[in-house]
Amino acid sequence: MARTRDDAVINEDVALFMHVRDSANMNLVDPYSISDVEIYSIDPSKTIDPGDPLLTLTPEKLSLGTFMVQFTVPLTWCSGRYYDKWAVVVEANQEPVTTVQQFVVRSHSVILDPGTQALNPEQSPRVTLLTKEARAGELKQIRFVLSKPLNVPLPPTQIRISAGPSVLLDWTDVVREGNEGYLLMQMPHPDKQDPVVNAQRYTPPFIQHGYCRATLPAVLRVQFRLQFGDQLYLSQVSDLRLLRA
Repeated sequence: MARTRDDAVINEDVALFMHVRDSANMNLVDPYSISDVEIYSIDPSKTIDPGDPLLTLTPEKLSLGTFMVQFTVPLTWCSGRYYDKWAVVVEANQEPVTTVQQFVVRSHSVILDPGTQALNPEQSPRVTLLTKEARAGELKQIRFVLSKPLNVPLPPTQIRISAGPSVLLDWTDVVREGNEGYLLMQMPHPDKQDPVVNAQRYTPPFIQHGYCRATLPAVLRVQFRLQFGDQLYLSQVSDLRLLRA
């Protein structure tokens, strides 16, 4: 079964959907024409020259006003955000309407220590971040679950939180509860430099990372490091939105 735009994985199929509606009452309609879909690694709506698309795909009609493209995410792609550009002519003699959507590509969990024996993707552990957003300055439980393998207690796990190239919180032990875990953290705030992690204060150089009120909301990147026996695994990277207080 193909994955959706929220959880695409490298070397697995992903399906991207587009719904075409009329401008009068927003009902689904079949367009006069629909062009091939272009896939980019940067947002083509925010740059004059996005370069050549990574992929060009012919959409398939599923039902009235609903179209889809499906493909296997190439092994050469990196984790991150990608963009699908659709150009639709709803009625004859109209100009094409361009819509850009985004989807997220993640890698399978990988072995951190290159000296350990590699596992195939079906054996690799997977962590799912349950907390998707938090507010600046808020005391928040960042919760997650060991979603693969199922019904297995969470092994010793550490969390890392970064903002772009800057690390806000380096590998830090989490609290474990069965197959779930959490980190109790007071979220960074431009005016407060004494966040709390698991009831202990720490002082990240938040201001040095370039954040201020004008730059919020922001996206923090969350990653986990799990220890199964003598093997260490690095999870896929997940997004945590940091909103204004």
